Amino acid sequence: MSRGSAGCRSEIRKSGTLTPLEDATMSKYTVVVADALRARFFSLQDSMTPEVESSPRLMERECLVNPEKTKTSAQRREKSNNGRVFEDHRERHALEGQRHFTGLIIREALKQTRKADSHSLVLVAGRKTLGMIRETLSSIKTNGLAIQEWDRDLTGESPQKIQELLAKRKLVPAMKKPDRQSRK
Repeated sequence: MSRGSAGCRSEIRKSGTLTPLEDATMSKYTVVVADALRARFFSLQDSMTPEVESSPRLMERECLVNPEKTKTSAQRREKSNNGRVFEDHRERHALEGQRHFTGLIIREALKQTRKADSHSLVLVAGRKTLGMIRETLSSIKTNGLAIQEWDRDLTGESPQKIQELLAKRKLVPAMKKPDRQSRK
């Protein structure tokens, strides 16, 4: 299994397991931030000590890397007997690979929403990737799940920055400063 971008693997990587208390306090939002190379899966988690820590906090739970995008150009090309390089069907193959990856993203997103008992799925991706996600989602039953979208590539951003940008667009709750009054 090869390492991909930002520590993600070509298969799903768990970023942390939840304790029963963390699982119980998790917010009802699942956030997916994706591009053609990788998809990051987040949930909002309430603080167990709101008088000391900011809350809710966007926590990365999983990461998925598109194995087609991690191949080198030499692996993608085939040589004929006379040494000429042929890249027949390369665009079609890339599109099929991206559709397959989009399907993996949707399956994992729905798995994460069920696991967290989420009521809202927030999808953030570049225009082309988001279009492919929409196309895939249109054929899947989502059972009343509220789906919100934003066509912006945030895959390189920190969880705090992603939450700040999503909160400005009112897609997720903003992080609140610690409630120091409750300590008295």
